[in-house]
Amino acid sequence: GREPGGGPRPTVRRLSEEELRGRRADLIRAAVQVDQLRMIRSLQDLFETAEVRQAIEEVLAPVSERIGELWKEGVCPVAGEHLAASAVRGRLLDILAREVVAQNSSKGILVVIACFPGELHENAALLWALKQVWSGRRVVWLGADLPFDELQEACDRLMPDEIHLSVTTREVYEAGKEGLEDFAGRWRPRVQVLVGGRGAATDLHSAMEAG
Repeated sequence: GREPGGGPRPTVRRLSEEELRGRRADLIRAAVQVDQLRMIRSLQDLFETAEVRQAIEEVLAPVSERIGELWKEGVCPVAGEHLAASAVRGRLLDILAREVVAQNSSKGILVVIACFPGELHENAALLWALKQVWSGRRVVWLGADLPFDELQEACDRLMPDEIHLSVTTREVYEAGKEGLEDFAGRWRPRVQVLVGGRGAATDLHSAMEAG
């Protein structure tokens, strides 16, 4: 195939470690410099050349974590962190949608994945959702900041086998703790309710890495 401009399409392949380091560095630099065009082009180049799973697991996941660390260190501005998170979120949502459609199955374990009420950071949970799809599970993604009563209504309709919730800060977890206990009590032990992320209490089963 050829690109619209007439040149050959890049070949999708597994990238070398040196190439992966370069892709990660480009995205981190774009965030630190709040360079939207560089961010867009770097993501385009990544997904035009790398296999999807490698691009996500070996580039986007570690880059997202590193940008978060640089933000905490004062190296990456808030605007740069938001720019990166938004760009990555768009890619992850698109890929998740395509993977769910490609799966096209009504059989297997059904997992509902959502973020805690008040939790606006979706990317770690989206990464987790993709891992679940790739493991052969069916996933329904319900997004950020979902009130427990709305989650209850959705789950009453869907009747999932597992419910996975993401929370990235202790403050958000504490604010929703009582609602979580009420919600989980309605489903356990028939349905597993798993809470993951950096904000999750240590006494709960933490199933996902969230950033």
